[in-house]
Amino acid sequence: MLPNCASALTVGTFLRLSAILAASTYLCVASGQAVGDADEERVQVEKRSVMSGQCSVASKSRSGDVISYHYCGRLTDGKEFDCSFNYGKPYVFKIGSGQVIRGMDMGLTGVCVGDALKVTLPSHLAYGTRGTKGIPPNSVLIFYVKVLQIDRNGEDIDGGANVYNHLATGVSAYGKKNWNKTVKSLERAADLYLHEEHTDQKCTLQCIDGSLLSHVWHLRLAPTSDCFQKCKASALGRSYTPHSTASQRSTLNSRQTYDYLQMAYNKNGDVAKAAAAALTYHSFNLNNSASEHNVNYYFSLDEVKELNISLLEDLPSYVPLFHAARQLYNDKQYSQAAAAFENVLVDYEQFMDKCFRLCYTVDQGSSTSAGDISYDIVLAYKQVLQCQLRCEDQGENVGGYRYQHFHSKIYDHLQFTYYKSDQLEKAAAAVATAAFLNPNFDEEALRFYQDLEGLAPETLKPRLEAVAMKKTSSAIEQLLDEISTLLPDYSLDDEGEVLDAETMAQRWKEGKSDPDVNLFSKTGSLEPVGPPV
Repeated sequence: MLPNCASALTVGTFLRLSAILAASTYLCVASGQAVGDADEERVQVEKRSVMSGQCSVASKSRSGDVISYHYCGRLTDGKEFDCSFNYGKPYVFKIGSGQVIRGMDMGLTGVCVGDALKVTLPSHLAYGTRGTKGIPPNSVLIFYVKVLQIDRNGEDIDGGANVYNHLATGVSAYGKKNWNKTVKSLERAADLYLHEEHTDQKCTLQCIDGSLLSHVWHLRLAPTSDCFQKCKASALGRSYTPHSTASQRSTLNSRQTYDYLQMAYNKNGDVAKAAAAALTYHSFNLNNSASEHNVNYYFSLDEVKELNISLLEDLPSYVPLFHAARQLYNDKQYSQAAAAFENVLVDYEQFMDKCFRLCYTVDQGSSTSAGDISYDIVLAYKQVLQCQLRCEDQGENVGGYRYQHFHSKIYDHLQFTYYKSDQLEKAAAAVATAAFLNPNFDEEALRFYQDLEGLAPETLKPRLEAVAMKKTSSAIEQLLDEISTLLPDYSLDDEGEVLDAETMAQRWKEGKSDPDVNLFSKTGSLEPVGPPV
């Protein structure tokens, strides 16, 4: 059960656990009893799912089932002693067969496929007084678990259904106004999608190891790439070759599942979940007027105003850091705010770098031109560049509303905090960087520093890391323009009319311009709207 792999909690481990436990609600049980009952002699299980969907009693794990799951194990002091992610494959055992410590047999009985769990084992149900390597005697163990698959008598009790099957079932139920079935199916689809998206990202980053051309070839034109497919099959615990339509992929990628869910929750009378789903959908679709309408509607309701509504997916790490830095800024704790904004910049730059690299993720729906390999390569390269150009747009999404020129705004906040902290040279470099990144930056701020006595002119130069990022974005735009002259880009608008690339780019760039306006301060209309049947 537990190979020897003791290590301190690292940033990488934290990210892996965050992916498993991307949760906003905890449903706590302890072998059938609430954790609050404080019976320390029993196994304690907290269900920590992105959604709170329940599987049927018949689908819950029981003795004799073979269960496949990922886990990370920690001591109560936070020290990690084992993690299945380190081996690149999930752990598998037969429940009730004595293949694992008794506490895990108990803790993983009665769970559902897709459950994210925190399982706490008292020492006598773990390794007791003897302990084992990396685990001291009498240790309480904490396992963070993601249940991937449950087999019963050789058959997958989830019916072998993948994310697309659940999506199709949920959308069909939505059309029939079967709201309970809509919720059950689409919660499952959303949960599976997040897990598989995390797997895609992990495997993409793991398999990128060569030239740009190699990336394009292996990860875009060859979806059967050994590295990627083996990595994904290992992580998911099964081979993965789903059949899907372009519409289904678009629904998942755009998070439209949350739009369906907000209406289903609303019809079931659960406005708190409806508000969370509406906010999550809008955070991925800032230009969508219907999603903005729904957010305004729900957040105008008295019962929602009193709640702390959170997104149903984790935000990039720089977003909460930015809000914390702004709070220090507003509290006039300028020295602390300056350090906090510097941390925001580091996280934002890491987000952009990861976003760029993830643009080489396999597109299961991509097709080739049946023979013209040069065309295929250029087309794939164009898709990668288009994806990378959208990274900046994604980076401007700060928890459900858009900060245009967000990178510049971080430096603008930074220049003021440095100025208030009497660090004028750093303030001057920050304001020069903000102006460099935003062509519409207020020139008066620049002139203010130019006119300061004793400040050397060379201090008013943009910071090198920002210059490098800007050069990368400019190079992508230039390459995309050149390729677009060879491969025109067409798409359809909502009425089915063909849009040229220029119109598409213009629409893509449109969005909210004032991030300081409270999106939820308007009064909503009488009813929310949902996606068409």
